[in-house]
Amino acid sequence: MSDAPPPAPGFGEPQDPNAAPPIPPVPPIPPPAAPAPPSVPAVPPIPPSVPPGAPPVPAVPPTGPPAGAPQAPYPPASPPPPGGYSQPSPAAPTTPGQWGSPQYGTPQYGTPQYGTPQYGTPGAGGYQPPAAPYQYGRGLPTSANLASGGRRIGGWLIDFVILLIIAVPVYIVGIAAIGTSATTTTDSFGNTTTTAGAGGLGLFFALVIGVAVLQVLYHVGFVAVKGQTPGAMIVKVRVVRASDGQIPGWGPAFMRWVPNLVNFVPCVGGLLYLGLWIWALISLFTDTNRQTPFDKAAKTYVIDA
Repeated sequence: MSDAPPPAPGFGEPQDPNAAPPIPPVPPIPPPAAPAPPSVPAVPPIPPSVPPGAPPVPAVPPTGPPAGAPQAPYPPASPPPPGGYSQPSPAAPTTPGQWGSPQYGTPQYGTPQYGTPQYGTPGAGGYQPPAAPYQYGRGLPTSANLASGGRRIGGWLIDFVILLIIAVPVYIVGIAAIGTSATTTTDSFGNTTTTAGAGGLGLFFALVIGVAVLQVLYHVGFVAVKGQTPGAMIVKVRVVRASDGQIPGWGPAFMRWVPNLVNFVPCVGGLLYLGLWIWALISLFTDTNRQTPFDKAAKTYVIDA
């Protein structure tokens, strides 16, 4: 047996025409090299601000005038030029004896703004403007209700009965005084004549005037002080000023009674007085604010108490 190597392909032996050519081996891919870390330069040591063994630094003397010396006054401020431009002014020293360089600000241009500062809508915890004063609708508090016509008539009737109870006994006394002071005379023909005494007549007229004054004081006084007569207190109504809803006071209370003076007009006083009360009754149910002629004369309302 021969030890000779086998013949190379293509030499000495026939090759298969259908065989695939041999694949050459793939050489290995070397791994990528890792990047080198950046080099950090060494920080040189910081030398001391004062070398060891150096003499101390002397203190800097103040640049302003010595202590206790009078301070120079500020130069007078010049008025700003037209147009709102403000001249820079040197800053005042903050410490006596220390003067620095003057401080200048940025000049302001434009027209200066004057007038009341404008405020926006206040936020929570911010500026709160003062509350507006309370507004009355028709001169009355918003909770007030105009008194009904029926209740006002009821109050007037109660007052009429109270005054009648006071007046009737007074009139009886006056009439009795006239009767007791009367004298009877008979002439020669037998005719009898009765003549009232001057004392009785005087007492009667005094009592009538007293009752009239009492009625005026009754209506005017109660309305001026309390806004209610006893009859109004019972039916729970009250007279108030139309301007502010308060008790009328003496002036409006008296003006509220003045229309009754039409009763003293000669010849037609009774008719005028009757027409006045008819007008008052109609107004209680037709007037927008239920104002009678007495209310209109005094500028008052009648509301529920």
